Formats: sequence, C-alpha cells, structure tokens
Amino acid sequence: MQALIAISAAELRSKDNWLPPLYGQFSTYTDSLVKANGLPFIIPNVKDPEVLRRLYDNCRGLLLSGGGDINPVLYNADLTPHTEKFSPERDEQELQLLKWAIED
Repeated sequence: MQALIAISAAELRSKDNWLPPLYGQFSTYTDSLVKANGLPFIIPNVKDPEVLRRLYDNCRGLLLSGGGDINPVLYNADLTPHTEKFSPERDEQELQLLKWAIED
C-alpha cells in the first residue's frame, strides 16, 4: 500500500504583496516521492492548529522541504547580514510538524 507523504509548502509572494501568498513546492519533491512509490501531498501553511493536526494525522510520512533561512532567533542566534529571507509562519508550522513527528 502506498504511503501518503506530507511535504511542507514553500511560500511565494508578489513583489508588492498585492496578491495573497502562493503555497506550493518544486516538482522534484513530488516526483521523487512518486518514484519511491509514495503518494505526495503538499501541506499549505494554515493558521488553524486543529486543521494542521488533521492534515498531519492523515499522512504516514513527513518531508520538510528546503527553502529560505530559519529565523535565527529560534535557535538563539542573531540576525546577520548573511541571513536570508525567512517566513515566521512557515518556521512555526514546520516546527510543530516536526514535534508531532518526533512524538510519533
């Protein structure tokens, strides 16, 4: 039986923030899971923790995708000129998903 594998979403924003964010992921993530006989699905960034938990509970695996930096404050570091763009919402969601995965 194929396992449903959750992939964390990347967030794309228009230059002027005129449009709402677009959540998605590069096809290399989904293609790789399909080749490994998995059923990939992308978890959008959701604000409701209960919805996030239900999405997580329906998967058999979790792939935290690459992307921008993680907010250095989360690991007790300072912002530097080398810190690239990060998403506090994405960081929060991926940390929650990781906590649940470790608990399981």
